[in-house]
Amino acid sequence: MRHLIVTVDDDKKMLTLLQRLLVEDKHIVIKKQSAQSTLSVLDAINIDLFVIDVMMPNIDGFALCATLRKHPRTQDKPIVILTAHDNEKMRQMAETSGATAFVSKKNLLELKQKVSSLLDNTHSPCQSIH
Repeated sequence: MRHLIVTVDDDKKMLTLLQRLLVEDKHIVIKKQSAQSTLSVLDAINIDLFVIDVMMPNIDGFALCATLRKHPRTQDKPIVILTAHDNEKMRQMAETSGATAFVSKKNLLELKQKVSSLLDNTHSPCQSIH
């Protein structure tokens, strides 16, 4: 089954890499470079999952995640926080913001596996971060 995934990162090269990775599994990927551009499409399309970078200008990934948790169309959607800074503080911040999962940019294979797992479990409650 094809799912619609929104990837959010201010780095165009990373967005292209994420798109290639996720399209391999037949997903439809919409690339967004900011939280603002992501928020502008929430009412127009039915998104299945978000992959959000932490470090972005203006509104960071944690704030975007928290906002998505408050929006009626996205409050129950899986959200993967993606970051180059894999440490316990970042994991705690991701969990506090409402993220479903936390993945390091250094391990994109894990991202691919996590996305597959989350989409397979879309009818169950959001999993905790691990």
